[in-house]
Amino acid sequence: MPVEAFEMKGEDTREPIPPADPEDQGSERTSAEPNLDAVWEPLRDSCLEHAKDGDFKRMIACAANGGAMAFLIDNAEWFRARGVFEEAMLLAWNTQRFTHGYQNWMRIFLALADREKLMAASEPLPQGDRFTVYRGVSKSKLKLWGKTLGGDKRCISWTLDPEVARRFAGLDGIGGTVYATEVSRDQIYAYLGGKGNRQGYRPESEVLLLLDRKHPVRVHEKIRAKRTASNSKPSMKGSGLANQGRRAAHKRRTSSRTLQGTVSALKL
Repeated sequence: MPVEAFEMKGEDTREPIPPADPEDQGSERTSAEPNLDAVWEPLRDSCLEHAKDGDFKRMIACAANGGAMAFLIDNAEWFRARGVFEEAMLLAWNTQRFTHGYQNWMRIFLALADREKLMAASEPLPQGDRFTVYRGVSKSKLKLWGKTLGGDKRCISWTLDPEVARRFAGLDGIGGTVYATEVSRDQIYAYLGGKGNRQGYRPESEVLLLLDRKHPVRVHEKIRAKRTASNSKPSMKGSGLANQGRRAAHKRRTSSRTLQGTVSALKL
């Protein structure tokens, strides 16, 4: 998604980013300036200006063309030191074009995040103590950076809207499966809302979950193919990670060593 197409929906009522906690001063990653490696070079000056203004929403928009999650990973401590990590995490996740390579990062970030801040940055959940959630998984076996685009049935992203799950299951027209499960209210880490949500999130009624391997998941519906798999090659045109440099950066950020190092450094 080009940065100029990033919509600033609704009135942004957030307070400017506060200065870093004095106890965190001296850390390279909590310095006054964020790491801009994931930001397209012509937008880096703008990103720095947004950082000075305390506008992290527009900072992430500068990395929106495929690099939002990479920007979050590079600056996790920077955001945490200013008390806006949870909000930045949800915005970066929702902005990221391809999320399949960042599942492990989000699992870690969700587990380490402040649950109260996550829900404060979320949309209000509908009434009820239990919810049926859905996940659409395509049959696609196409790989991008070593990861299968089709996903699996136990990833973190689910939806309250079965139509949204059907759309994801039918991506590329080769068919797929809609899975469903029941979860309690306290199992939901974040809810990104549907149409007209106040944060400007994509209206997919997305909920973020950390399901254990024993949590029961059932097949809700099978989606038939609309065309052959040979025609189902998604376009990478315009992706912020399409060039060689960003592929190398993506590989570095998704390596197990980098994951372990960041978890050790974070003090969430």
